[in-house]
Amino acid sequence: MQNMFRIPFILFLHLFVSSRAAPPPLTPEIIQQAGGGLINQPPPQTLSAPTLDLVQLAQFISNEKLAYFDFGIENIPKWGLGDFPNNTLEIIQSFRAQAIVDLNSAEGLLTLFDRPTIPACQYDWNQPGIDINSTDGYLGIAKVVIEPSEAANIAFTNTAALNDPTVAYTGASAAAVEARQDAWLRTLAGQKPAPHPWDTIIPSEWAYLVYQNFVVPGSCPVALPYRTLNPFYGDFGALSLKTVFGPTLQFFFNPDTTPAPPPGGCYFVAWINQLNKPIYTRLHLTAPGQGTTDVPAELTGVIYAALTSTEEPTDVAGVDKVLLAGPFLAGR
Repeated sequence: MQNMFRIPFILFLHLFVSSRAAPPPLTPEIIQQAGGGLINQPPPQTLSAPTLDLVQLAQFISNEKLAYFDFGIENIPKWGLGDFPNNTLEIIQSFRAQAIVDLNSAEGLLTLFDRPTIPACQYDWNQPGIDINSTDGYLGIAKVVIEPSEAANIAFTNTAALNDPTVAYTGASAAAVEARQDAWLRTLAGQKPAPHPWDTIIPSEWAYLVYQNFVVPGSCPVALPYRTLNPFYGDFGALSLKTVFGPTLQFFFNPDTTPAPPPGGCYFVAWINQLNKPIYTRLHLTAPGQGTTDVPAELTGVIYAALTSTEEPTDVAGVDKVLLAGPFLAGR
């Protein structure tokens, strides 16, 4: 597909992050930066297969978050802070250390129960509309890197509560930490730290699919048992931490691999937020693999957009069954 997903080779050298085989060790410095280490709790005697699947997903996500934080720590001193507070880099370092704690926690559980651990993939932070080579652009995608992890931890808590209640609290605890990280980002942008009463609940597989947008295809040493769907990107223009919706949004997808609508049909964008009631808008094609759509004015909260060829499903579970491309974390 010849489109904006391709990037110049020189830029690629700066954005391509090598894979890592094992989590960084929990050194005294990391534990101090994180605010603590592993929980002092006897290991569980058993864990169900569904819970262990989500532990693997958690390690996959934490690897990507760590690579993102590393990228910022390496480059923000060169870019400069601009109008951001002087402690911005220090806070990102604490987020990095917390991701290392999460990685080691997942590594220990997977090793204990003879499950494959999940090494890091290789990542490419360049996306349509993102000036990744600036502190503002870098922080502009922080919401995409943190928010789906929070949703995945909520899914872990739900699954563990049914199958392994003694470890369910760990997912809830991790989601609370990520909510605080998210509130810090919102405060940096001059927004309310908690603008809505509920978080958006999505299938755990959707979190995996959102994170796939930054994974270099074929670079993951261990595959997770999830679908790999077509990417679906919204172009905000010059994405920054303060980017908000306009009345319309342009989307991109791969026309060579995305199923076409039925004869006489069309594409729709399904918008999902915390109310779990999809709002559909028609995607008006402007060229192969791209189109524009209206942004529903009534949407608030954490919003995911997915490409479908129907507007019939009435909740996120129904949308998941007819998903053609995406989902894409569209905003909040």
